Amino acid sequence: PTCPRTDCAMPTPSDATVDPSVPTEDPAWRELLAEPAERFERRIGKAKRLIYPRRTAEDWRKASFASDTALAAQLEAIPDNGPRIDTREVSREEFVRDWEQPRRPVVIRGATESWAAGAAGDRQGRGGAWSLGELLRQYGGERFKVGEDDDSYAVWLKLKYYLRYLATSRDDSPLYVFDSSFAERSGTSRLGRDYAPPHYFADDLFRYAGERRRPPYRWFVLGPARSGSYVHIDPLGTSAWNALLQGRKLWALLPPHVPKEVVQPTPKLHGGREAVAWWANVYPKLAAATDPDHRPLTLVQTAGETVYVPGGWWHCVLNLDVTVAVTQNLCPRSSFDSVWRRVVKSRPKMSKRLAERLAVDEPLLHQRTVELAKLPPEEKGGDSSSSSSSSSSSSDSDSDSGRRSRPRRDRRSRSRSRQDRRRAPASHRRSRSPVAGAVDAGIRPALERSRARLYRTVSAAPVTHAMLAECTARHSHSHHSHSHHSYSHHSYSHHSYSH
Repeated sequence: PTCPRTDCAMPTPSDATVDPSVPTEDPAWRELLAEPAERFERRIGKAKRLIYPRRTAEDWRKASFASDTALAAQLEAIPDNGPRIDTREVSREEFVRDWEQPRRPVVIRGATESWAAGAAGDRQGRGGAWSLGELLRQYGGERFKVGEDDDSYAVWLKLKYYLRYLATSRDDSPLYVFDSSFAERSGTSRLGRDYAPPHYFADDLFRYAGERRRPPYRWFVLGPARSGSYVHIDPLGTSAWNALLQGRKLWALLPPHVPKEVVQPTPKLHGGREAVAWWANVYPKLAAATDPDHRPLTLVQTAGETVYVPGGWWHCVLNLDVTVAVTQNLCPRSSFDSVWRRVVKSRPKMSKRLAERLAVDEPLLHQRTVELAKLPPEEKGGDSSSSSSSSSSSSDSDSDSGRRSRPRRDRRSRSRSRQDRRRAPASHRRSRSPVAGAVDAGIRPALERSRARLYRTVSAAPVTHAMLAECTARHSHSHHSHSHHSYSHHSYSHHSYSH
């Protein structure tokens, strides 16, 4: 059945089985699950239409991945071949020598033990600050980002509505909380104090760019089974770490020199450009590839483990259970050359600020930027991750492949965090001056009244109204055409870090 108000699929009794990861004995969760489904479906349906306006209610379950027992068995049988180290046994110098400089992925244990975010909760909801029970109690009324619309504006959803959806969702690829401003908003800033980057990653050179200039780099991540991120390379040649606090994540990683057409086949996949569809359709072919470089390194990340992804590596991530995680991107010293080339090309203002700080705090690195500027273009693009054959996916293209449109798209993406703040609920915005608030409060109602009067006037004139309808239709066609051609740009922010 569908909700009569939103045409959004509502859970039937067979669909409403609660995910086993949910602490159903927690009083707050019992109260949430007892509330009428229509209230939640109405809000979930609105968010879905904003993020995917051309998907129908049936499209969300068309591939039937949620009930595909063969696919579930296939995913569970994938081997865990990831190398592992322990922070208590491997020093930072050894990590840099053995993993960071050679650009080798690795799973790290012991990095989250001292975090207030803590471990997953039990059935009663007791656990760390990021357990499902505590998240519902402390942040149920706060809004989190679950995606972007066609104009790259953030789509927000109250956490309690999302958690209800997470507990009962049967969508092929469910909505995914992937929030980059959680540590900046007053209502959720405490989340940013519940963890600290592992000491292996303390030396992030992007810190010299300043919080305002550097691109979004940290994300609070929450999603149910079958959610995840489509195969991609992280932008600007940055490396990343992903710490999991609850559930399991399935990873596939391939080295930078693997061609894009190998990991992102052109034919449309059954299930669309979603992580679960990639694992169902592409992974089996790569696992049987004759070229050993085309066979992915697979690993199953469990709660308490942190995955390190070197810059330039392809990766596709799928949640096997309800997962709670935090991830950050960084510029380590070993990757400075490749990252700097991309920053200069796509973020000139940031590169200028970064160079000024390096001249003061890191004179040797500043001298290196001067040397890189003198190299011929062919030498500047010599690293494997910037070759056209391994250019980033549609979700994160940052390669120096020479396309002139890239700087323009990056300029637009630079302003995304500002757009997010403008579109964020009032409680999420940074504090503003009393004067600015008063002006905004006074002007906005007047604008709304003027708009209403204009439409009443236009509606009263049949000829004018018909002309307006024709113009609106033309604009809508042009907008959808533009959205189609710039799809890779929009999906950049949604998928580029979605671990």
